[in-house]
Amino acid sequence: MSDRPYDVVLYGASGFVGKQTVQYFANHVSSKSVRWAIAGRNRQKLEAVRDEVGVTVDVLVADSQDQSAIDAIVSQT
Repeated sequence: MSDRPYDVVLYGASGFVGKQTVQYFANHVSSKSVRWAIAGRNRQKLEAVRDEVGVTVDVLVADSQDQSAIDAIVSQT
C-alpha cells in the first residue's frame, strides 16, 4: 500500500456528474480496498453530497484556479 492517504480523489464531486460518480463509488467500490475522498471548491456542498449519498469519506477543498491547492490534493494520491 502507498504511504499516501488516498488512491482516488473525485474532484468536482458536488456537480451533476461528480455527484453521480460519488454515488457509483459508494455503491461499487469497497472502502477496504480503495481509499478515496471527494474534493471541490465548496465544503458545504461537498458535505451535503457526502451526507446525501451516505458515505464516510474525507472532504478536500481546493479551487481549480489555485495551483498550489490542487497540487496539495494531487500529492495525497
